[in-house]
Amino acid sequence: MYKLNSLEWWKAVAEAAQKDERYIQYCKELGRPLTLKFKIEVVDDKSILFTFENGRVVDIHEALPGEESDLGVKVTKDILSRIVKGEYGLTYAATNKLLEVKGFVTLMQHAKPLIQMFEKVSRTIPCEF
Repeated sequence: MYKLNSLEWWKAVAEAAQKDERYIQYCKELGRPLTLKFKIEVVDDKSILFTFENGRVVDIHEALPGEESDLGVKVTKDILSRIVKGEYGLTYAATNKLLEVKGFVTLMQHAKPLIQMFEKVSRTIPCEF
């Protein structure tokens, strides 16, 4: 079983998202390619950097200190686990300042596919909390 926030778990989430019909549909609805770098920074744990090109995740790796992204979130492992368990939605966590959003305007422009991937699809990939 994967561990929450492990590189292997995130790769499984990305692979599942790219097979998810809702994720594919949301990418099509954007009207422009989903091409960006997105970082999930988990406090007191590793940060993961995703590179999207035309809606496909083409690279996932552990982010190096200071490695830049177009947008991202900073979250505690507890809040991330609550999102993955379905206790909180990503939008709820962001609007209630349970996580820090970096590049908010860009995130809103790309919200549907990213929320689908990081909230809905992640819940289908078993992991140890």
